[in-house]
Amino acid sequence: MLCHDDRVQSVQKVSTSPGEALFARRVLASRGLLPETHVVPDRPEMTQTLSSNLRAFGYVPERSELWVSYRNTPGYYIYEQVPDSVYAALLAARSKGRFMHAEVLDRFPFRQIEA
Repeated sequence: MLCHDDRVQSVQKVSTSPGEALFARRVLASRGLLPETHVVPDRPEMTQTLSSNLRAFGYVPERSELWVSYRNTPGYYIYEQVPDSVYAALLAARSKGRFMHAEVLDRFPFRQIEA
């Protein structure tokens, strides 16, 4: 019999693309075979950046969520209760990493999810 970890690993081994892995995880979660925490919710369109710290970021205005993918950390950090004005300032910032440290980190609650 497969345990929870075996099912997750088998999904990762069989899948050929991140989209297929996400679909497989959603199917397993919908059948109660995988906790919902392993399912990546609908990710916003991500803006790629040349920052040495950030890989990409996106914003969900309906939920005031700022999604960030860091270069040296797997998955996504989702910062909550982020006003539109902060996202607009991040888009305009010359240094995305400096902006994140000065204006977002330690100011907004966040959660980390797997990719």
